[in-house]
Amino acid sequence: MLEQPARLKTHALDCCTRTGRPYEYLANVVRKEEMARKIAERDEIKQGLVCVLSVVEPCRTFSLAWNGRSPRIRDAKRKCLHLYYYFIDPELGLIHAKVQTWFPFRIQVYVNGHEWLARRMDRQQRPYLKLDNAFLRVSDLEQAQRLANGFERVDWVHVLDGYAIQVNPLLGRGEILAAMRRYWVTDQAEYSTDVLFRRRADLEALMPRLCQYATLYFACQRRDDVSRAQADRPFSRRGRDRPVPGRASRQADTGPAGKASGEVQLDQAVRPGARATGGDGDQQSGGVSDS
Repeated sequence: MLEQPARLKTHALDCCTRTGRPYEYLANVVRKEEMARKIAERDEIKQGLVCVLSVVEPCRTFSLAWNGRSPRIRDAKRKCLHLYYYFIDPELGLIHAKVQTWFPFRIQVYVNGHEWLARRMDRQQRPYLKLDNAFLRVSDLEQAQRLANGFERVDWVHVLDGYAIQVNPLLGRGEILAAMRRYWVTDQAEYSTDVLFRRRADLEALMPRLCQYATLYFACQRRDDVSRAQADRPFSRRGRDRPVPGRASRQADTGPAGKASGEVQLDQAVRPGARATGGDGDQQSGGVSDS
């Protein structure tokens, strides 16, 4: 059991040694993508492996348990070493493949649609201006939209399988996972609507209100059985109740043992010391959240 995690780490070190790229263990919290991007710019990496960053993170794995008569395998939450391989792909731009070094050796690949679109426009010589992950100017929006629509038609299984084989040696020919069938699922997907303003003055007039709403208000809903005491308190984003200044609206029916079942909805909350002002629309409940 300990041999395979060691092989995954050795493979990462060998990849870095063979390509002359850095391998670094992260003991503290850092912005890994920002770090990898700086390394790529510093070393002028245009394609291929940029670096490998390793960090201990929570994982879902398995453990051996004794039920009194015989051992059995059960699901377990642990912490183990994860390997972040950062690549510059000729089609996708900067991506990373995250490998869990404990069984079942889960692989997660992150790609950025804006980077993919920018490279498509580069090939067609469509001028644009991009800052970080935002397009500030696009010469032909209709053509850019047509190109963006092709993102879902990429042969993702072929692309992802190629990177999986690169980062996990256990998937190679004759290895213990070679005969096992791989499948991919979408763990997280974000769709964005880019809004471009023709005049700077229009955005400057709207920006203060957008910033105020984004920083002062939030909305959440929790559909769960809660006690009557909990229903009187707002919930944090993680679902734990805490005294956050705000206004909670409660709809609940009394259940057995004095407990309430129903819906708890938090309309708005204001950060301590902040004052919410504005015209029409400032008091509407609901919102848009991203992860």
